[in-house]
Amino acid sequence: MGKVSILNTRHGINSNRASERVRILVLLSDKVLHQHELQLNRYPFWTNYILPEPVVIADRVRIEILSFLGRGAGLNEIKVYRE
Repeated sequence: MGKVSILNTRHGINSNRASERVRILVLLSDKVLHQHELQLNRYPFWTNYILPEPVVIADRVRIEILSFLGRGAGLNEIKVYRE
């Protein structure tokens, strides 16, 4: 795994929700192989995070929403790319 792309939410036509900060965790079983906090771009702009070194063996990625704006939080789409 070498890159994670996240598309923020906006709550449809209301545009009254957005996630602000997230933590990306790359895991193998329960062991954290890599983690990073970042500020998300507002919808419709993708936020891209390139890992400093690719993670070869991982079995899951967890995204934790740390803060949000408006009436709630969420993510529209997440893409994980190999190196």
